[in-house]
Amino acid sequence: MSVNVSCFLQGFGDSKIVPDILPERLETIIQGSKAWAEDKTGMAELWSLVKEKVFSLDDRAKQLGLGSKGVTTYFTPNCSEQDAQKVTKFMNQANVEGYITRVIKKDKGGEDGRDLYEIRHAAVDSSVRGNRATFEGADFVITAGKFLTNFRKKIVMLKLCIFSGQATTANYC
Repeated sequence: MSVNVSCFLQGFGDSKIVPDILPERLETIIQGSKAWAEDKTGMAELWSLVKEKVFSLDDRAKQLGLGSKGVTTYFTPNCSEQDAQKVTKFMNQANVEGYITRVIKKDKGGEDGRDLYEIRHAAVDSSVRGNRATFEGADFVITAGKFLTNFRKKIVMLKLCIFSGQATTANYC
């Protein structure tokens, strides 16, 4: 069996693949997989979390961006372009590279009701890397964070791709 991909969106290293198959049919295939047989409850929960997003072609889901303008995993959804610019300025001043970081904005989560930006470096263990700093009216903290949760999400997506041996190829348009 072959699953044709009706749309392959790619940019800045990120991509979205939209299957050219009815959602119900893909669900049937997933339910026939080895992963489903081994962990029906876990797989059902995971499928319920991703099934609508897999087929979504709304404007926000089709492009990279911040807030309502697109999707990113580098900033939390409550970050705007202005937040990204402020974080970039702070990182430049602090001489911090952003290649393996995520920014978590906590509205009014800082001292005296200021916004708090946590710049989290990818790491297995958690730690705080330096003191909290105030910059342009906001608080910043640099941490190394547990990315085990993100790794689990990637494992889930890989499990969803493992079919029961019936689907072995994908055709990309």
